[in-house]
Amino acid sequence: MASPEAYYRLLGNYISIATLNEDTGTGRIANIQKSYEMPEETNRMLRIGLGVGESLKSNQNRLLERHELAKGFLWLSYDFAPEDGDFQRNIFTTPFGPADLLSTSEERSLFISQGYEVIYSLPNGLLGYALFNEIGQKVTTARQDVIYNPKYSGSKALITAGSSCLNCHSEGIHFAKDTLRSFVEDSESLEPDIRSAVLAIHPKQDKIDKTVEADRKQYHTALAETQFFPPYSAGIMQAEYQYKKPLKLSRLASELNLTQQQYEAIKSEISAEMLELLRPSHKDGLERSVFAAHYQELVEAIFYKVDPTPIDEHPGEGDEFEDIEMAGGYLSQ
Repeated sequence: MASPEAYYRLLGNYISIATLNEDTGTGRIANIQKSYEMPEETNRMLRIGLGVGESLKSNQNRLLERHELAKGFLWLSYDFAPEDGDFQRNIFTTPFGPADLLSTSEERSLFISQGYEVIYSLPNGLLGYALFNEIGQKVTTARQDVIYNPKYSGSKALITAGSSCLNCHSEGIHFAKDTLRSFVEDSESLEPDIRSAVLAIHPKQDKIDKTVEADRKQYHTALAETQFFPPYSAGIMQAEYQYKKPLKLSRLASELNLTQQQYEAIKSEISAEMLELLRPSHKDGLERSVFAAHYQELVEAIFYKVDPTPIDEHPGEGDEFEDIEMAGGYLSQ
C-alpha cells in the first residue's frame, strides 16, 4: 500500500482517538482508571515505558499502552518531541498520564505526548494502523522529531500510515522491555498515589511477554489464512518502491491498459498539452504524483481512440527492478 490516503480509505473510519473510548469496550480512559484503582479486578490494559536510547523509532522516551478489545487488542504509543526543558515530555519525570486522565491531579504529574501510533485488531484478526497528532487528529505522516524510520535519513525516514507500519510490523506486535516500572519502584520523589498507579498499570516483564506472545499468535493465525507468512516486509517494500518509481513509457502504457505500440499509434491524436505532460515518460519517467493527478484526463483523452485488446499480462516489462535496502524487522518501540 503506497498511499496513506488510500490506506485510510480502505479501512474507513474504523478507529480514531475520539472513538477509542467506545472501541476499547469500557473506554480507554476508563480502562486506565479501573486498572490502577482496582488492579485485582481488571486485566484490560497494561503499559510499557521505554527510556531514551531504548527505542529504535525515537530519540526520546516512549510509552506503549495495550487495551483489550471485544475481539482482539489495541496498542497505542505515546510519542514525545525533544524535551527542551518541558518535563511533561519525559515519562521518567512525569510517569503518569495522559493529561486528560484525572482533572484533580497535579499538572506536574501528568505527561503530554506530541503524537500517537495505534495498532489494532481488525474483524478478520489482521492488523490495522493509524497515526495521530498531538490533538488526536488522524494524520498520514508522523512528525520526524517525534518518530522516524532509523534505516534512512531525510525524507526517506518519514513514517507514513500504512506502508511504514506494515513493514515494521510484518511479524505483528514486537517484544519490548519495560524500564519505567523499576525506575518508579526505586524512586523516592514520587507522590505515593502516583507511584501506586504507575506500578498497577506497569506489570512485571513476564506478564508483558506472555501478552505480546498471545497477540502475535492471534495475528499469525489470521495471517496464515491469507496464505502470507511473516516476515513479508521485503515484498511490501519492493511493491511500494516500484509503485513510487517514475513511470517510463512501457509502464505508463500498461497502467493505461495500452500496449506500448498502441500508445505510439495514438500520440498524434492526443492534445499538445497532454503530450507535453507525458513527455518525461520517454526519458527519465513521469512522476507518480503527476500521473495520479492527471489520470482521469489521460483516460478520457485516450479511451475512445484505442482498439480493444487484452490487458498487457506483463505490465512494465522491460523496466529494471532495482535492488533496494529493506527496512523491515525493527522493534515496534
